[in-house]
Amino acid sequence: MPTGTITQEIKKAVHTNASSWTTLKKVYYTNASQGTTFPYVVFYLITDSENGSSTGEKFYDVKLQYNIYSASVDNGDSVETIMGEIQNIS
Repeated sequence: MPTGTITQEIKKAVHTNASSWTTLKKVYYTNASQGTTFPYVVFYLITDSENGSSTGEKFYDVKLQYNIYSASVDNGDSVETIMGEIQNIS
């Protein structure tokens, strides 16, 4: 699993973007506490590859995985709505 400064930056960015989600406010990195109420999302940083440029700037190719946990697919906080909010920031 990737570690280091980029991981901290990605976590911060996901949490900042998640604060604008209308359906879901509970977002956790790698695990949620036992007993967390539904719905919630757990995300993982799968890969982060550093790519440089000729000007010395650093760029990263990042792959995230989001797991959505819901008590029911048909509840008011539908999985489809949550997926749409995630796709808007990814």
